[in-house]
Amino acid sequence: MFRSRRFNIDNLWWLGFVGLLGTVYQPLKPFKFFYLFFLLPLISLILKFVKMSGKKRKELADYCIAVMNGMFFNPYLSYQALLHTFGQLLAILRCKGNLPSPENYHQKTKFSLPFEGFWTIENGGISKEVSHSWDIVNQRYAYDFVIKDEQGKTYKNNGKKLEDYYAFGKPILVPADGVVIQMRNDAADYFNIGHIDWKTKDFRGNFVVIRHAKNEYSFLAHLKQGSIRVEVGDRVKRGQVIGLCGNSGYSTEPHLHFHVQDHPNFFLAVSLPIKFSNFCLKELNAVKHTKCGYIVTEQQIANNQSSEAENVY
Repeated sequence: MFRSRRFNIDNLWWLGFVGLLGTVYQPLKPFKFFYLFFLLPLISLILKFVKMSGKKRKELADYCIAVMNGMFFNPYLSYQALLHTFGQLLAILRCKGNLPSPENYHQKTKFSLPFEGFWTIENGGISKEVSHSWDIVNQRYAYDFVIKDEQGKTYKNNGKKLEDYYAFGKPILVPADGVVIQMRNDAADYFNIGHIDWKTKDFRGNFVVIRHAKNEYSFLAHLKQGSIRVEVGDRVKRGQVIGLCGNSGYSTEPHLHFHVQDHPNFFLAVSLPIKFSNFCLKELNAVKHTKCGYIVTEQQIANNQSSEAENVY
């Protein structure tokens, strides 16, 4: 069952482009003040900030300051921000506003979880309420995975070193057979836990993009520097180790970012709502085996090693 989707006025931010056109194109001059629509996401963020607890408020403030530093003082990230903004607008236009959803998307590939053992979904799901980033259409159905202990912590000792984090250095697996079409392997793992590296040259950090079928590409990011074991053009198999979990790019602690997109270019893509095959779900002291299904934030999940998975539905 899917929850109904409520209209969100933040989604009208794109009308700001009408205002920009109104400043240079005479027929649209009456609409030049539409640029104020660009402020809607900022207003929404301020309201959320006011409602947050002290700790979460500080974390959000630190994150926003780092992002702004990157956009204004790092030319690489400034360029990526422009690519992302205009790329996402083009992606929405390409889809004619009819973005993929669980109701209308039929996936071609069977995807396995891209790791060994039990990991926890820190962010992600198929509804707006639990989405990784609902209004960023190429990450709408993305997931952030971490490893937690029985106390719910993602680290041992004091958590000040990358090596303290259970996910750091863990193998990341190919989710389905395919061909590597893009990768990056030289971004440093940021040592300042709890903050993002606004001096990085790529907010994605080290990443791999794999083509599995027409209009189905998996994207795995924030991998450990120098750990990626494949090259562009390599054919890869489900379950093959592709690299190690790291803390590169815009990452506040070691974790894996994963999503499936409809376009080979990250900036021009929209995210796809996919089901995973043959996985285990830990609920209290019981483990439930699932043949195929969606996953959602806070679940503890692992590959079902005893099950064979075909590659195509």
